[in-house]
Amino acid sequence: MKLTNIALLGVGRMGEALLSGLAAEGAARLYVYDTQKPKLISISRKYRAQVTSSQEELVKKAPTVILCVKPQVMKAILPKLGKYFRKGQLVISIAAGITLSYLKKHIKGAALVRVMPNAPALIGEGISVLAFAPNVSAKQRRQALAIFQALGAVLVLPEKHMNAVTGLSGSGPAFVYGVIDALVKGGQKAGLKPKVAETLALLTTIGAAKMLIHTGKKPQALIDMVTSPGGTTLAGLKVLEEAAVFSGISRAVQAAAKRSKELSR
Repeated sequence: MKLTNIALLGVGRMGEALLSGLAAEGAARLYVYDTQKPKLISISRKYRAQVTSSQEELVKKAPTVILCVKPQVMKAILPKLGKYFRKGQLVISIAAGITLSYLKKHIKGAALVRVMPNAPALIGEGISVLAFAPNVSAKQRRQALAIFQALGAVLVLPEKHMNAVTGLSGSGPAFVYGVIDALVKGGQKAGLKPKVAETLALLTTIGAAKMLIHTGKKPQALIDMVTSPGGTTLAGLKVLEEAAVFSGISRAVQAAAKRSKELSR
């Protein structure tokens, strides 16, 4: 569908990623506002977006508004800004922990969408999970999905799953980066040069993920496939199990989800 008349409040990393994706999709009439004026001007020129003079002007400018500010900023500005939104306007929030009920409290009558994107969205390889308020129309749903498809894959879930989503796909990239860093360091300690170890770790990680996707098999099935009795992989897996690495990663996701729930209160 044709994307047009979209306003973005905040042009931080994710805000700029959205602008970049929308521009690449040929979106027309993009509006932006941010308190960081030098960055705002630079980004607006880069993506041919129109800068508004204030937050209030921005939210009145377009039928679709994306709130790309941090949760603490959202809580500071919405009590005053909420009255400027219109009934039926599509309002999308990407602020972690900001619930649909909180948005509804301050933005009366708007069609609300809560989204959890993740870091790989910055390069168009993200996964964004959307939760829709009941009053979002079918057309608005398609528009919201189209916007975030510019950043990668999309998934729709009930809002009750958003804390778990935050713990897994939201925080998950950091856990994966940690595993990759450990692979690189392990390769270096085993005698590889840093660049070689990094290349092997990165391509191994990408290839392993793609193999799961293309085969449709469960992780354990592929673990069994590459593990021979008394072999090298088994020796490494024993160390990981003794160090509780796998259960630790699982607990990390749960801890991140728990913290997301705490921040939502």
